Amino acid sequence: IDLDDLENHTFQPISSVETDPSQQGILHSLEATRNILIQGPPGTGKTTTLLNLVDEFIKQGVRPKEIGYFSFTKKAALEAATRASLKFGLSTDHDLIYFRTLHSFAFRTLGVTKDKMMSKEDYREFGMRCNIPIKTASYSDEDGIFNSDNEYLTIINTARVKKMDLMECYDSRRNLLDIERDTLFLLDQELKRYKKEKGLRDFTDLLEEFIERDMSPKFKVLFIDEAYSLGNTGDQDSYSKECIDTLNLNLSENRDFICII
Repeated sequence: IDLDDLENHTFQPISSVETDPSQQGILHSLEATRNILIQGPPGTGKTTTLLNLVDEFIKQGVRPKEIGYFSFTKKAALEAATRASLKFGLSTDHDLIYFRTLHSFAFRTLGVTKDKMMSKEDYREFGMRCNIPIKTASYSDEDGIFNSDNEYLTIINTARVKKMDLMECYDSRRNLLDIERDTLFLLDQELKRYKKEKGLRDFTDLLEEFIERDMSPKFKVLFIDEAYSLGNTGDQDSYSKECIDTLNLNLSENRDFICII
């Protein structure tokens, strides 16, 4: 959108959500094209603009359950769902069921329960079984990022997220003086056996299974908020890069139906 051209427009609100001229310009532009890239630093109203678009699609007859709204953090997804429920009189539990993070989406769709997810206690038990010290190991409920004080577990998870061979991942890292290559390989195998024996999964397992089973519903409208968080993966293959590549492909093949904010 050419922001310099905004002064030539007369803006009449077409959304029940309060907007400023730049946001109204975006909504007007969507009447002519769906292929729009919108960028803005924090605090410039990107989420408000997204909610404006949600409002417009609902007015056009799109059911809330046909709208997917995914964000990198649980806080951001919850904020969007809460604001949308208040503005449009919708239920976050029954109407806006696809306003969530990707990890939460996979968790819900696969029908997994919390007691079947790897916990801090499970990782400690695994460490004791393998005679390795593990004080902290868990996936953040906020953004799904894995954190551990054990470098072996960190490398194992990093390789999986980047879809790299574990040994190649090890060889690509520097300053791993205290990490033994053979031990890393054996711990990876033992961790897989432990989870299978206990019937447990971690967040990366959820994403892998979700993709393998191709369980995603068909959305009429899809929003990906905070998509910048998918970047910074370099040239390596990864779930993040796969997501961005898919978005780029769809932008090329479905120019009249895709809007990226």
